[in-house]
Amino acid sequence: MANGVERLRDVAGGYCEYYLPQGDPHRKLNIMDKDLDQAKGRIKQAAGDLTGNDRLKKEGKADETAGKAKEFLGNAKDKADDMVDKARDRVNND
Repeated sequence: MANGVERLRDVAGGYCEYYLPQGDPHRKLNIMDKDLDQAKGRIKQAAGDLTGNDRLKKEGKADETAGKAKEFLGNAKDKADDMVDKARDRVNND
């Protein structure tokens, strides 16, 4: 990782760049986890459509929704962390 940029291979074989905070090894896993859930869900839904398998389509929808939920919660956590840091900075500057 150079300058906080990590290049990760996505499920289509291309590369995506993620800007990561230095020293936070769990952040990369969380980003990959939500992206993989969403991609896996879309693939299952497409396979279910092609084969007429309703169970597979439902599983795919559930996987995609789980990925979106992880993304939402991750964003909320980041915002909460930022608010705590700002409050801590205000207290320390007084």
